[in-house]
Amino acid sequence: TRITIKSPIFKAHLLLSLMAVVGGANYVVAKNVVPVFIGPSGMIVIRVFTGTLFFMVLDAFSKDKKDIEKADYWKIIACAFSGVVVNQLFFFNGLAITSPINASLMMMVSPIVIMIFAFIILKEKLVWYNVAGIIIGIIGAIVLILARGNLQLDTSNRLGDFFIFINAISWGFYVILAAPLMQKYNPFTLLKWTFGIGFIFVLPFGYQQLLAIDFHAFTPKAWFGFWYVLLLATYLAYYIHTAVLKHISPSISGTYVYFQPIIATIITIIFGLDALHSIKVLSALMIFLGVYLVGKRNT
Repeated sequence: TRITIKSPIFKAHLLLSLMAVVGGANYVVAKNVVPVFIGPSGMIVIRVFTGTLFFMVLDAFSKDKKDIEKADYWKIIACAFSGVVVNQLFFFNGLAITSPINASLMMMVSPIVIMIFAFIILKEKLVWYNVAGIIIGIIGAIVLILARGNLQLDTSNRLGDFFIFINAISWGFYVILAAPLMQKYNPFTLLKWTFGIGFIFVLPFGYQQLLAIDFHAFTPKAWFGFWYVLLLATYLAYYIHTAVLKHISPSISGTYVYFQPIIATIITIIFGLDALHSIKVLSALMIFLGVYLVGKRNT
């Protein structure tokens, strides 16, 4: 099929490129507000609650709505648990105790995770270099978790890296589950239920941090980070990453995540927030190679 500038496939790739930039910057911007001004779990409650209201309003004005079939409710609950609850809790709590570069590098394993779940759940075919990519990518992620900068261990940061790793796994599972649902339902309908159900689960984890927020203490930089996380990294990002699954496969959409470390690294180094050590370069190269081999198709 020929891809033109006006084709849905081209627009999907363009939107995913935009979201790669937004996602890469989010690792840095989010740390301006979390955990200094808002606890990570408290921020999640705000994200999920406001996201529920946002998608409910959009769904109410949507024209091509369709009621959820009873057989799909368990899939939507699974989407809520993997794509909102586990994904959000581990991402923000992990980002709070690790560096933006490490967090963005760790998220690069998500295309590999998507490929594994696509093989198990969607029965997609794997060849030897796909399997090799999975192994190399996972080793790269483990190296990044266990070794820090100059190979000295740092327990708190290592835990943060592990949290981001869990986040990457849960996001991969969400993408695989959401892909077939997007062929049946409007993205606003799917996200309304996903966020609504997710809110029930995240509230117990974050309500105390939510009550402890002092909005009067926010600096302009903190307010910028707050609205960036909500408007761009939540509402827009979830909508685009879900909606594009109607036009391109989960495996292809997942590969866009490897642009995020480039953005995050550039921003953190420019502002002196982190340093790029050889072990991070090695881990990144291993994960890049793993992603390439996973995305390679047998022709």
